[in-house]
Amino acid sequence: MFSFNGLAMWVDLHQGILFCQHYDLFSNDSGFVPFYFVDLPPGCCNDGITTRPLSDSYPPEMYRSIVCVGDSIKFVTIEGYLRDSTAPIEDRMVTMWSLTPQESWSWRKDRGLSIGVIWAQLYKKISICATMLEPMPNMAPQSPILSTEDGSLHLLIVNDNSNEMLENQNIMVTVDMSKGYVISACLLPTDFGDQLPGLYGVMLPRMLGSNFFRF
Repeated sequence: MFSFNGLAMWVDLHQGILFCQHYDLFSNDSGFVPFYFVDLPPGCCNDGITTRPLSDSYPPEMYRSIVCVGDSIKFVTIEGYLRDSTAPIEDRMVTMWSLTPQESWSWRKDRGLSIGVIWAQLYKKISICATMLEPMPNMAPQSPILSTEDGSLHLLIVNDNSNEMLENQNIMVTVDMSKGYVISACLLPTDFGDQLPGLYGVMLPRMLGSNFFRF
C-alpha cells in the first residue's frame, strides 16, 4: 500500500492496483467510498491459464516491484517467473513500465533490457567477474528493488553454485533502465547469507530503494 497524489493505493503484483481518493476515504459521511482498479501492463497479469497457477507461482516480490518516482508509478518485471519459458536466460527481458495518472491511466513501456546485456555490462563493472564468470553462468536476476529517488533498479543475482569460482558470492547490480546500462555492481559478502539463511529471499525484496549499492 502507498499514497500517491491524493490517492490511496493497494497493489497486487499479480493483478494490478486498487485505489481511491484520500478525501473519499476519510471524509465521506455517506459511508460509501468509490474504488477503482487499473490492471498491470498487457501480459503481466496472472490469469492461471497462460501463466503458472497461483499455487505454483514464485512469490511476486521475487521478480517484480512497483514504486512511486516523481509524478509517475514505476513497475518492473523479470521474464521467466510468471510463465514457463524455453528461452535461454540471456534472452529473457527485464522490463520497466510507467503509469502517469495525470496524463492517462494506461501503462507506457519505458524499456526492456535483456539479461544477456546486463551480464555483458556487469563484467566491465567488476573486473574480477570478467575472469571468474565467463562464459555467462546460468543465473537470472531476482528481487528487483526500485529506487523511489530516481527510479534506478537494483537486481540481486544469487549464485546457484554452478560456478565454483564464486563460492556462494552473490552480486548486486544497479541499472539505469531509462538509458539501458548498468551503473554499478558489487559482490556481496560470502558469509552474509550463510549466517542468516533465507536473507536474500526474505529481506531484500522489502528493502527501501536507495543509493546504498551504488558505492
